[in-house]
Amino acid sequence: MKIAIPTNNQPAPDAVIAEHFGRCNFYSIFNQQGELIEVIKNNGQHMGGSLNPPQILKKHKIDILICKNLGPKAIDLCDQLKIKVYLCTENNTKTCLNLFINNKLDKASQKFACQDHKHNI
Repeated sequence: MKIAIPTNNQPAPDAVIAEHFGRCNFYSIFNQQGELIEVIKNNGQHMGGSLNPPQILKKHKIDILICKNLGPKAIDLCDQLKIKVYLCTENNTKTCLNLFINNKLDKASQKFACQDHKHNI
């Protein structure tokens, strides 16, 4: 299982989580034990690339996305691509991974979609 968490600063096991997963600088990738195994630079559409963020994650065989915010379209696309999305309001990757490992994170749904994106559908 590969877990992606969007980060803006230099990726590290306890990096600060980006406020919006599509506009982050990196996707820090962890294994199910919470160990950092890979870093993906975000070259998605918001950053001038051609793929959208869920497509980037799928290309790298990501199973789980843990993030603070994402829009309704992103939730739908992750669902279509079989990427499970969990929401974490904490600020660092280590805390969110621990919450995930202990089954204490809510799965994302349209009910939890970022309010700034609901009007852009």
